[in-house]
Amino acid sequence: MHAELTAWSHNNELGWYDPFTGEHHQLLSVDTTVGDTVRVTLPSVFGFYYYNTTFEQAYYTQSSWNDGGMLGAGSQGYAPGQQFALFNEEDYWWLGIEDLFGPLSVNGCAAVGLCSDWDYNDMVVRFEPVSVPEPGMTALLGVGLLGLAFALRRKTSSEL
Repeated sequence: MHAELTAWSHNNELGWYDPFTGEHHQLLSVDTTVGDTVRVTLPSVFGFYYYNTTFEQAYYTQSSWNDGGMLGAGSQGYAPGQQFALFNEEDYWWLGIEDLFGPLSVNGCAAVGLCSDWDYNDMVVRFEPVSVPEPGMTALLGVGLLGLAFALRRKTSSEL
């Protein structure tokens, strides 16, 4: 996967995690600047996490891991466990991240966990999935090339 940071606040950290072990792997830090890129090989099962260094809160793409996490909208019409918006554009995926947790507030948010602006533009990352050859396929290709080289060598020897 190839990721490029396109927009952010200076208090963001993004990474991926293993949902089975909870182990975190940082991709982008507070020192990352717009336009920076990172390449990483991800396992078949993973999730993204966002860490707000100002509020010291982590949010996960697996909504049930978030404080107050839920999969659907709450009684006020918001999903307090969802901090990520994912969009697809041909060969790319866009991940927009909301840094505040709670119901919509049009007056701004000063208290942690009590309100959000739901703009999902506090960190925006563009991802490009990149195909990686399977080890078995690479080995099969190598054996095939060796066999071809042996056959050509044998044919050349028999012609002499």
